[in-house]
Amino acid sequence: MAHDTHTNINTNAHPWNGLVFSFSTALLMLWFCILREENDIDEEMKKTLWERVPGLERQQLEVVLDYNRQTGLPTEDVRRRIAELDGKPYTPEQ
Repeated sequence: MAHDTHTNINTNAHPWNGLVFSFSTALLMLWFCILREENDIDEEMKKTLWERVPGLERQQLEVVLDYNRQTGLPTEDVRRRIAELDGKPYTPEQ
């Protein structure tokens, strides 16, 4: 009796239960991943975090710019992107 509860063997289970569950799961995944049409929620999920939160990219770029200056890493790409976000022409530092 203790052995049966330890191994969790269900003697009432139908032998096809595992196969039916696997087949149902496979069909659900086929429909969800391939066959269904995209909707508004799918389009919303494709957006980046920077598109969802205004000003986040600019703030992140400023943090990266400060870090790159402190560690001696190149800053030209970061400064170019900040100028692009501000709508100003990029001018390299001397």
